[in-house]
Amino acid sequence: MAHGDTNFTNIVCSGTITVTGAQTFTGATSLASTLAVTGAVTLSSTLAVTGAVTMASTLAVTGNGTVGGTLGVTGNATLGGTLAVTGAVTLTVPLTAANINKSAKRQVFLFRPNNGGTIADGTTYAGFINPGRAGTVTGVSVIAGTPPVGGTNTVKVLRGSSAGNTMLSAASYDPTGLTANQAAAMTLTATGADLAVAASGANSGIYVEWVAGTQSTDGVNACIAVEFEPTDF
Repeated sequence: MAHGDTNFTNIVCSGTITVTGAQTFTGATSLASTLAVTGAVTLSSTLAVTGAVTMASTLAVTGNGTVGGTLGVTGNATLGGTLAVTGAVTLTVPLTAANINKSAKRQVFLFRPNNGGTIADGTTYAGFINPGRAGTVTGVSVIAGTPPVGGTNTVKVLRGSSAGNTMLSAASYDPTGLTANQAAAMTLTATGADLAVAASGANSGIYVEWVAGTQSTDGVNACIAVEFEPTDF
């Protein structure tokens, strides 16, 4: 069926549709079997397939696409709605930042002053987070089982070095404001460039620091979490 350039309004098929030329479907298309396409298919409505879909060319759908079998595309697939696949999805190129949900790429790095132990007076706990790839810091939060009381205590998250620009909205954060066992989200800087991390070389690290003053109650079991989103895939 459909071996040339053809326009269809509605298609309901319990067998196989094989398309070797360009086809345009303006209504709903329902298939109970296989769709094999070597040309382009353009749909202005919904495509529902309970069998396998194999494409060597382009599929453009402005509605929703539902596939109950395997979806294999060696060309381009453009969907203006939702793609629901209950079988396997095979890609010949990797997913990129443009077509993968950000939360699927997000990484969280933890820095624990004194490895979660008691934070000693007058001590600086510092280190680097090395994501190993280019990306952006998307969040910072702090928690402590026992927040420090008294003294001048500061938390810093800096870009690239101990002298780098702050990634927070302020130069530092005072952890004495924490509530025990509850994470507090930090407000990030509004300067986007200061949240960018390079894959290597300058500005490839995230410097994290906790400085303890003279505490009347020592902080215990503290942790700084840095959320990072790679931008190279």
